[in-house]
Amino acid sequence: IGILPFSGQGLIPRVFARLSEDHPRARLVLVPGTYPGLVSALRRGEIEGLVGIMRQETCPADLIETPLSEEAFTIFARKDHPVHVRARRLEDLRDERWLLPPYGSPVRAYMERLFGQHEMMPHIQTCEIQFFSAVEQMVAESNAVAVQTYSAAGLRNLRPDLRKVDVPLPGEPALIGLTTLRGAREEPVFAEFRRLLTDAARTWA
Repeated sequence: IGILPFSGQGLIPRVFARLSEDHPRARLVLVPGTYPGLVSALRRGEIEGLVGIMRQETCPADLIETPLSEEAFTIFARKDHPVHVRARRLEDLRDERWLLPPYGSPVRAYMERLFGQHEMMPHIQTCEIQFFSAVEQMVAESNAVAVQTYSAAGLRNLRPDLRKVDVPLPGEPALIGLTTLRGAREEPVFAEFRRLLTDAARTWA
């Protein structure tokens, strides 16, 4: 299974743990990566599905996206960052130091649309990080602010040295889904993974 960054990604090892109990001879592999790399692996048959933010209109025609849950685009910074005092509107974030998600990712596209509408694109950054927990760690140890997607449960469980920046963000939520190859044969263990993941995603909303 391929995995892309979202706050509920910890559900997948939980599902794997259940599968390993019920199917002790099954080979379970969790592969973090970029969307292009994981889609290529899916087409080659190296993984059976990938979980992360759905591409929706830009999803390739040979793939099927099945929604699991929703997460909200959220700005966050370290708990004692001055931004929590001085920022109340998006315009107040114009001069912050931003940690940008990778180019081409749904979160990056959202930021570009959002800041482009307000003619306030962030300053060019030299640090882009793909992995969810690594972004949180980088923000906790710096003056950067960042945007990631969080479910309500994800925000309740936000690490204590981080805090959501109280600036409302417009737009639709990010849909989290399971992406599979159209027409591919679904193995029984993968069908069980799909069922368990769907059930687990409901508890993470």
